[in-house]
Amino acid sequence: IPLRLVGSEMCIRDRYKSIYKYSDALVLLSDAYIPIYRSIANLKDSSKMVSIPNFLSFDYVERNYSKTNELLIVARFDEISKRILLALKIWKHFLSTYDVRDWCLTIVGYGEWESVYKDFINKNDIVNVKLVGRDDSKKYFERSSILMFTSLLEGAPLSLLEAMQMKVVPIAFDDCMAIRGFLINDVNSKVIKSLDISEYSRSIYDLITNEKLRCKLSENAFTVSYTHLRAHET
Repeated sequence: IPLRLVGSEMCIRDRYKSIYKYSDALVLLSDAYIPIYRSIANLKDSSKMVSIPNFLSFDYVERNYSKTNELLIVARFDEISKRILLALKIWKHFLSTYDVRDWCLTIVGYGEWESVYKDFINKNDIVNVKLVGRDDSKKYFERSSILMFTSLLEGAPLSLLEAMQMKVVPIAFDDCMAIRGFLINDVNSKVIKSLDISEYSRSIYDLITNEKLRCKLSENAFTVSYTHLRAHET
């Protein structure tokens, strides 16, 4: 290992350890980050660590939403953290692998990568996908059936929990640490091995063609989001 990288790791470790040592309490966005912080800082104690996640934006109304044949992405257009190009590659693979043409992918968001995404869609002749720009996400959550979640770097994934609140079934890669504690494969979501595009596509197909499974996961997703809200009410 290069000495420069070793020195950098030691600097990060010492900084994290110092932050914890001189804090009365250390607030993280998820319980899942506590063992990660302990590992980075090489700490034995974590008694001063607590988690306060992002609170949900929408009021809770348990209802049966009128769902459409629509997959959804809600994200800031930042490729390093959100990996929307990866989502487009998955959608392309799905369309070329399975004979399904009555479902569409809607992408809500904006940012400096927008032109890159549009170019990729045009150059690869990807159909049944639309970028709607900046818009109120609630109406899309209410009508969509599946959430394509391809983020790698998240604090507390608000769009994920909002989707679950609206009974949208998430599909996510397991390399995003922020989903730990929220998503359980085949219980309230589909969790896919890191960067396995084929399996991700297969999961889309399974959810599209198996309404009973989709409904079960959507109800469980709602339950998780409600539990999240109740656990962090003040």
